[in-house]
Amino acid sequence: MDDNEVLFQRIVHCLVRTGEWDRLKAKLNSLLDESGWSRQIQQNGREFVPPAAHTDSYQSDMPATQDLCDRMSTDAHRLLPKDVREEINALLREAIQRNYS
Repeated sequence: MDDNEVLFQRIVHCLVRTGEWDRLKAKLNSLLDESGWSRQIQQNGREFVPPAAHTDSYQSDMPATQDLCDRMSTDAHRLLPKDVREEINALLREAIQRNYS
């Protein structure tokens, strides 16, 4: 593990221990739902997987799992509203400062 990964793990551990992780996760979920991001990502996933792929007889039409993950990850990052990203970054910064100062 490199130094950045070690630092990341320490910060996550601290946020989990103090309850900040759950609070931030709940806030992020709320912001994403309010912005319509969650609905848009679900819709994009439905459009990427052909309707026939949802039945047992058409499993061969189902896109590869890695292709689906790659597509959804790209869409998720691209569609994330700037204001949501900024608000969560600010809240995360505050939580880190509060717990590491």
